[in-house]
Amino acid sequence: MKILIRMPNWLGDIVMAVPAVKSVRASFPKARVDLLAPSWAGPIVEKSGILDEFLPMATKNLPSSVTASRALRERGYDLGILLTNSFSSAFSMRLTGAKRRLGYATDGRGFLLTDRVEMPDRKNERHQVFYYLELARCAERLLGLDPADATVPDTSISFPDTAVVDADKFLLNLGVVPGRPIVTLGVGSANSRAKRWPAANFAALADRLQQELGAVVLMVGSGSDHAAGAAVAASAKKPPLDLTGQTDISRAAGILKRSTAVVSNDMGLAHLSAAVGTPTFVVFGPTDPAATRPFSDLAHVITVGVECSPCMLRECPIDHRCMTWVSPDKVLEEVRKALVPA
Repeated sequence: MKILIRMPNWLGDIVMAVPAVKSVRASFPKARVDLLAPSWAGPIVEKSGILDEFLPMATKNLPSSVTASRALRERGYDLGILLTNSFSSAFSMRLTGAKRRLGYATDGRGFLLTDRVEMPDRKNERHQVFYYLELARCAERLLGLDPADATVPDTSISFPDTAVVDADKFLLNLGVVPGRPIVTLGVGSANSRAKRWPAANFAALADRLQQELGAVVLMVGSGSDHAAGAAVAASAKKPPLDLTGQTDISRAAGILKRSTAVVSNDMGLAHLSAAVGTPTFVVFGPTDPAATRPFSDLAHVITVGVECSPCMLRECPIDHRCMTWVSPDKVLEEVRKALVPA
């Protein structure tokens, strides 16, 4: 049995899809399970023990994508599982020659699937991990199994110790002395400005973490988060160490794992932080934590109750109260519990 799983495109969604992959692996221990995902995601899953081979996706250039998909034909996949909803991903899976192709019947792509799964009713009323996990269970039933309901889906990711060793060396070269608590901030959010806690609030929190708790404060994120990091640094009395755009995903994961705590907007960084085992505090406003919070006991949601949240808008049309009303005092109180246990 050869199974190809097309992973989602975003970091947070890839982490939330991990339980689905674990379920397929557990159900078919002798099968070959390959994952197709963006190239940057390789370090997250390659050493996790839940797959046989990581296949980096081709570029978004259509001819290259077609060529790469056709090149997979010789592998002879028995089943392709689509954890994406796009027409293009179903088309690419069809080109791989996978005998069975299973996914949600969305975006007019039903004719490209041999096994269509209807979109769940009230999809957003249950956590996203179950949305992905349902596809794994459909695949298991398709192949003759009767999957039992999972107790608690496990989004944890096993990361090699070398990533932490690399992070320690990297931080030491930047003057971060071992032994002090480290708080890492995720201040950006590539696909929604409304999900960002104000830079001034992050700056005030960073100042107090350094002054009152003696913490080293870092900012980590992709290059698209650099402007948000610069705004925080400009507002802080003692700017955090800004590493946005300076780490690949492996080094970022090592830094998150080494951190004492992580404070983040609702973004992929928060999901990865909880998945590698770090207490993670996520400020939620326009999005719904019931559906997209990091699925881990290590994740703590910080929010205020306002009548217009969750609105799911990417730009706030009024005063952004769902985020501005979350005070640095409130966040510091939560983080203090992680840094100074009773």
